[in-house]
Amino acid sequence: MPEQRASDLKAVLRQQIIGCLNRVGTFSRVAQSKWRQRRLLVLCYHGLSLDDEHLCDPRMYFSADAFRSRLELLRKWDCTVLPLGEALERLERSQLPARSVAITFDDGTCDFHQRAAPLLQEFGYPATVYLTTFYSGRTAPVFPMAVAYVAWRGQSRVVETSGLIPSDFGACDLGSTAQRNRLVMALVQHADHAGLSADGKTELLGHFAELVGVDFDDMRRRRILQIMNSAEVAAVSSAGFSVELHTHRHRTPDDRELFLREITDNRKAIASMTGKTPTHFCYPSGVHKRAFVPWLREAGVVSATTCVPGLASHASDPMVLPRFVDRSPVSSEEFEAWITGVATIFPSLRRLLVPASVSGEA
Repeated sequence: MPEQRASDLKAVLRQQIIGCLNRVGTFSRVAQSKWRQRRLLVLCYHGLSLDDEHLCDPRMYFSADAFRSRLELLRKWDCTVLPLGEALERLERSQLPARSVAITFDDGTCDFHQRAAPLLQEFGYPATVYLTTFYSGRTAPVFPMAVAYVAWRGQSRVVETSGLIPSDFGACDLGSTAQRNRLVMALVQHADHAGLSADGKTELLGHFAELVGVDFDDMRRRRILQIMNSAEVAAVSSAGFSVELHTHRHRTPDDRELFLREITDNRKAIASMTGKTPTHFCYPSGVHKRAFVPWLREAGVVSATTCVPGLASHASDPMVLPRFVDRSPVSSEEFEAWITGVATIFPSLRRLLVPASVSGEA
């Protein structure tokens, strides 16, 4: 495919340029510069695998070993990893220490409690968890993510879908990425259009798992793709990790009242679990609109992060802060380009490093 060849060539060119800049000492010079000291890198992660989630979706999940390697690179470059709130206060006062970084995790899946928190504690690094609370306390996986995972686990099978969705979808070869993705989308849309409750979605997911030969009871027991429960949220909060806002239902309605309700419900749930009032926010899926900013301020939110890649500076709007969404396929040297600041200081390199399509303002 021409698009794939172009993407592969771009990846090769990117790595060649990055490698050259590193070898001639550009990484070190930029990392030690006043320019970098005046900027904050906010890193975004989603989850660490409890099993093989990183093989299913390397865009969203890391293995524990791969994440450890990232932390080792932060230590190698002597980065100052700060709690998000403190980092933003220092940024506002132009008092950031050298190579400042803040680490954030979106959604709050229970692998943060089981995998990420112990690793972060080992390195002495703080982090912020943006928690979506609707699934907290429910012993069931998050439906859209789990449908994709179950379909991937069953990719050796051809399944008849007539008992799953009322359509003429027919048989689906789960070994075909295109057919698998079509079926996942059809199942998610069916659940939404049918107005299935959380329990109804879990029942549908269990039926699908049985059809493709996945042990759904074991998946639930191991907490794969589940949101942290109240005890786990309280534990990570007590350990010093900040638990912040990500909406209750992982959505940002265009209606002001519904939008504010998402924040209110989310904040109330978090406060009940941590005893603390969250004031920092992350746009679900990175989707943000200017209309949301006054609503967030009305709700007492003091900062909001996007998925638009970049480093934050004193001039950045705290309600639309950039973040680098780190993913498993990103090479170690490319990651170093971000933490040193090289990734954004050269416009031509930035165009190579930033995806053609990112979650930005709608």
